[in-house]
Amino acid sequence: MGLFLLDYGAGNVQSLANSLEKLGHEFKWISSPEDFDVATSLVFPGVGAFQTAVEGLRSRGLLEPLRKYIASGKPYFGICIGMQVLFQSSSEGDVAGLGIIPTSIGLFSNEDKSVPHMGWNSVELLDSEHKSNEGIDQSAHYYFVHSYRAAYDPEHNPEAAQWVHSVAQYGQEVFVSSVRKGNVFGCQFHPEKSGPAGLRLLNAWLSEPESQREHAPATPRISHPPKPKDGLTKRIIACMDVRSNDQGDLVVTKGDQYDVREKPSSSAPTANAVETAGAVRNLGKPVALASRYYAAGRRRARAAQHHLLPALATARPADARGRACGGAHDLRAPYHRRRHPRHGRPRWHAAQRARGRRGVLPRGRRQGQHRKRGGVRGGAHARRGRARRRDERD
Repeated sequence: MGLFLLDYGAGNVQSLANSLEKLGHEFKWISSPEDFDVATSLVFPGVGAFQTAVEGLRSRGLLEPLRKYIASGKPYFGICIGMQVLFQSSSEGDVAGLGIIPTSIGLFSNEDKSVPHMGWNSVELLDSEHKSNEGIDQSAHYYFVHSYRAAYDPEHNPEAAQWVHSVAQYGQEVFVSSVRKGNVFGCQFHPEKSGPAGLRLLNAWLSEPESQREHAPATPRISHPPKPKDGLTKRIIACMDVRSNDQGDLVVTKGDQYDVREKPSSSAPTANAVETAGAVRNLGKPVALASRYYAAGRRRARAAQHHLLPALATARPADARGRACGGAHDLRAPYHRRRHPRHGRPRWHAAQRARGRRGVLPRGRRQGQHRKRGGVRGGAHARRGRARRRDERD
């Protein structure tokens, strides 16, 4: 008996697991259909595509047990895809959802904005005067990252609109940011990646017994026209360049472009300056510095890493104290900045010359015919691929 997390097999769920541990909540993972029978609360932290999530649940025999669990009246909390699977379907994939909310998920329009919707956005509660709002704070900003959304349209979908708990705006589109009805609560944003506001939401939902939770009465929903400006905001993210030094230890460093080694002092050299000249600049240990950032209120840190596996090993201890996300990136110069091995000019010059003045290959070269000069076979994509493979061998 207790709290269970549902992982359909392709989502990044570690951030949520770390958040629950930080809040002091014990949980187990759904590993078989029988686990739904002993679960008293269920969180579905979906990350990824709608079709992948539904097919992943079906292939593991968890889709119908999930449907029965929700119908039983026990508390359910869906995050991102975990909320979207409650709907009938999605234009992201040709599969049916659970069909609990009678409308479909669609793609954001890219006419007035970039897609996906990624960043910190505000939400607006439709029942803001009600006592229980599941911990959602209208003055806070929550982290969104998605290309598909449920449009808020009470005129054409009045039955589905009864599920809507809060809305958000991206560009000139108003969409569903959270749903709530009976035992079901879901949000499109990621509380586990939303800093203190997200932790408060998680803790409020997990700490309040279902018997004491008050639900807003079903009130008619009215249209919510878009405002002149959406609620997106900016945040400063602390960045760390992490690489191994000459002794093989991972250190935080900082360089001039891609040169991260200490320079000899132009003034009177000291013994320490002579000893460190040419060494990788060391600004501290990654985990210790990330912990200092977190203690100072920086909720996110981006670390550029020279090799992927050391990056993951470094991120795990820091992730246990905070919430880490993002990728590992190579410290080598970008491809277009590296010099051509023959004539020393940046590689992009050769590619531009091959494409022609307008950036389009001549007809014959697009079809993979030989170039008249140089004897290079294939088009620009093939040449760039060969260049990358040479760089990897080097």
